[in-house]
Amino acid sequence: MTGFDPGDHVAFDPVSLGGVGTVTLRHSRGSAATAGTARATVELRLDSPTGPVLATATLNATTVNKAWTSTAAPVGQPAGQRRRVSRTTGARRRCRILS
Repeated sequence: MTGFDPGDHVAFDPVSLGGVGTVTLRHSRGSAATAGTARATVELRLDSPTGPVLATATLNATTVNKAWTSTAAPVGQPAGQRRRVSRTTGARRRCRILS
């Protein structure tokens, strides 16, 4: 995934989150004036864009669009393979889901 707008979502199916304690999102977007301020939120949900929330990460602005940073969020996961959906709110971001 190279970017998303508010309300976008992407699904991964099937995903087994057994033993996963953290998910890391690598992202960039912003300017020197907005660096460090909250720009977007990513919700990791189970089964659908409106399913139970597994994790929430607030992505802060970086100094420029290609100044990548990583944000980690703890994950509460159910046992077994399920569909995982990443849903976004806030400003447009460039993002890579690492784990």
